[in-house]
Amino acid sequence: SRLAWELPIFVIFRLKMRDIDCGFKLIKKAVVGKIPRLESERGPFITTEFLLKAKKAGFKIMEVGVHHYPDKTVGGSTGASLKVILSAYRELFRFWKKLKE
Repeated sequence: SRLAWELPIFVIFRLKMRDIDCGFKLIKKAVVGKIPRLESERGPFITTEFLLKAKKAGFKIMEVGVHHYPDKTVGGSTGASLKVILSAYRELFRFWKKLKE
């Protein structure tokens, strides 16, 4: 569930988001240019890592609700896959450990 991912993000990093992995993002080019290189070049942790680095850099992060409409012409969600979930938690703890060094 979404809470199983967002709760550890809040507890560990104090980043409170309602839908951290929403596919719609609007980011200023200046922000993208000032965020250090992402360790997660792709995968389930990339959005979380970007937001954590943006927060650490002092950028304001806000959420605006959007409606989600399923598109029956393309593939479905992969977020519920055990492989994806385990990969996300592995990346989360790797990132947390690196921050503690």
